[in-house]
Amino acid sequence: MIAEKSTGWRVLSVLVRTLLWLLAAVLAALALGAFASLNPAAPTWMRTLGALEGVLEGRLFGGADVAGAGVPGAYPRGLTEALLSALAVFLAARPAARATPTPR
Repeated sequence: MIAEKSTGWRVLSVLVRTLLWLLAAVLAALALGAFASLNPAAPTWMRTLGALEGVLEGRLFGGADVAGAGVPGAYPRGLTEALLSALAVFLAARPAARATPTPR
C-alpha cells in the first residue's frame, strides 16, 4: 500500500512539474511579445505574440489597452510576466522532498 501511494505522489509530482515548465514557457513567450510590442521594428511574429498577450490580458482582466504603437502598459505587463515565468521555473526546478525513513 505504501508503494502505491509513493508511486501516485511521484506521478503527481512529475505532472505538476511538467505543467509548471509549460506555464513558464507560455509566460516567457507572452513577456517576449509584450516587450516586442514596444518596438515597431520588431519581427512580425514577436509583435503577433504581443497582440495575443494584449487580447488575453483584455479577456482575463476585463481591461484592454488602446491599440497602437508603444502601448503604455506593455512594459509593466512584460516585467510581471517575466517575473512570473522565473517563479514558475524556480518552482519546477526545486528538488523534490524525499521522505527518508526514520531509523529505529
